[in-house]
Amino acid sequence: KVSPDIAQLLVQSGMIRTAGSEHAITSTGFQFLLMDTAAQIWYFLLRYLDGCEALGLNQTTCLAFVFQLSFSTLGRAYPIGPHGTFVQHLRQIGLVYQRRHTAPWFYPTRHAIELISAGTDK
Repeated sequence: KVSPDIAQLLVQSGMIRTAGSEHAITSTGFQFLLMDTAAQIWYFLLRYLDGCEALGLNQTTCLAFVFQLSFSTLGRAYPIGPHGTFVQHLRQIGLVYQRRHTAPWFYPTRHAIELISAGTDK
């Protein structure tokens, strides 16, 4: 289950439309599903960064955290620190792992670590 913040982002980005309590995928949402994983992550992150200030988050701080995350070490725990809300949203989209959503530590996933190198020749 995703948070109301993430659900709202899906609606605002045009990937899902709602009618009452019903949700339906849009053509934009279907196009999103056809993208490769790295493109999906960047598409989502860019939409998130466009609206993060409405969530009380600083866009520059969030982007800096994403870049720091991409240089982290797989399997190593990192303290959440002041990034609690952002880390919870990243957890919901699979960029970080927490053993419990209340844990003070997170682990970057392979997707997070490969953010910067996505789309480059390896």
